[in-house]
Amino acid sequence: MSSTDLAAEIAQEETEDAIETVENAADKLVNAVLQLQEADLDHAENAELADAMAAVRDAENSAEEARKDVLGQEVQDRVGTGGSVESDSVSVTVVEGHNKYLPDDDAAIEALEAAGIDPSTVMDVNASSVAKEAENAGLDVDGIVGRATYTYPRIRQID
Repeated sequence: MSSTDLAAEIAQEETEDAIETVENAADKLVNAVLQLQEADLDHAENAELADAMAAVRDAENSAEEARKDVLGQEVQDRVGTGGSVESDSVSVTVVEGHNKYLPDDDAAIEALEAAGIDPSTVMDVNASSVAKEAENAGLDVDGIVGRATYTYPRIRQID
């Protein structure tokens, strides 16, 4: 078997595994939704709600992984950057994005200072870092750093 054939076989197996993972997650999701429909959400048992939350999360994660790693890669391989694939209802275009980063923070600060620019005008302040340093210095953290409170359901697998 040539290395090209082996690579194609491995890619096919990875694709099949990804599809199977999405199918399994979708099956769990459908079962959880059907149970909730039968139970009426207001009267559903707590365990049914927990299972439904986990099923939706698993389906979402599996679908996202398949979309990016399997389907997205296939689209990129077929059409390249700037290319598109289309159906009657959707168009998928491969775009190139860019993120800026500083390879050397100190060099960037020195360049700004040399140009007469105060580096503090372009820096973000991290509230967690300020809170930590304020606490270490014995300052009243609540007088310096605000706190936004929010609630959300956290899903944890129980084995």
